[in-house]
Amino acid sequence: MANKRLNRVRGLPQENCAELAKHDVLLCKDVLTKNILELMSFGLDYNESKIVFDSVSKSVAPNSSKVSDLLEKKQQWFLSTQLAKLDQCLHGGLTSGTITELTGPPGCGKTQFCMMLASLAIMSLLSTDDLDSCVIYIDTENAFTAKRLLEISSCHIGENQTSHLDVKEIASNVVVFYESTFQEMLTRLESLETIIIERNVKLIIVDSIASLARKEFGGHNLVTERNNMLMKEATLLKYFAERFNIPVLVTNQVTTSTSSELSKDSCLIAALGNTWAHAVNTRLMIRHSNEDHSIRELLVAKSPLCPLSKFHYKIDASGIVQVDDLTI
Repeated sequence: MANKRLNRVRGLPQENCAELAKHDVLLCKDVLTKNILELMSFGLDYNESKIVFDSVSKSVAPNSSKVSDLLEKKQQWFLSTQLAKLDQCLHGGLTSGTITELTGPPGCGKTQFCMMLASLAIMSLLSTDDLDSCVIYIDTENAFTAKRLLEISSCHIGENQTSHLDVKEIASNVVVFYESTFQEMLTRLESLETIIIERNVKLIIVDSIASLARKEFGGHNLVTERNNMLMKEATLLKYFAERFNIPVLVTNQVTTSTSSELSKDSCLIAALGNTWAHAVNTRLMIRHSNEDHSIRELLVAKSPLCPLSKFHYKIDASGIVQVDDLTI
């Protein structure tokens, strides 16, 4: 990745990194935008400059893999949602190494789902005495509340009478960042790799990916610029998911679509268009039930693991709760 810090590039002498740092050359992309002569002007000789350039180029270049290598790769794992039918559909829950998107209109429980998953992830880690790992929660809508996270955690701890966990332990392992602009969000993601390594992050949540994009790039004339920015974010999130074999959960908003300009029929679809949709591995859609607005529907709209599926749920003190059997 072009945003990798030079001191993490394999085979790069640390004294060369220190010399380059004096000139604000800190990341791989800082080296790749310069030539050998420019690197030599920073105090390196020709051979040192060539080693730096070649090492950085090799570090960010995409790797090819044999099928046999892929079979021996680290096994994927699944983060259970504690929703039995959804976990059954997804073969265990949210898949590590992939991006799962949760999309739906306001008030359907997207943030509730995110806080519940953050709590469940930490509970799973603490129950195996993994005290050093954490969850990263990036909030762009100022919707996260610590009080609600503790309430959800307390309910799930209460369901297991033998649990020795404490809600304060859970809270101390959820790291929350509040980002109010698209550039802040991108800057945060660009600096996230170090935190993932230092804190042994096991889940990344972004709630939401759409709010800042639609707020700052709402005009039709800004669609190309918005898509370019979204792809930078998607590239970083996919890199984190695959490089560290962790699940990434993002929320999205919805927009109205019609089958044609002459048609009056419309439906709600995920926002941000096809460019963003191709970056998502699994798409879950939630919406209010037509019969009872206290009941919501969750659809598995896109998944490499299962066909289109649907079931019903409600929101209570413990977060998202399944209320009936799956209907396909």
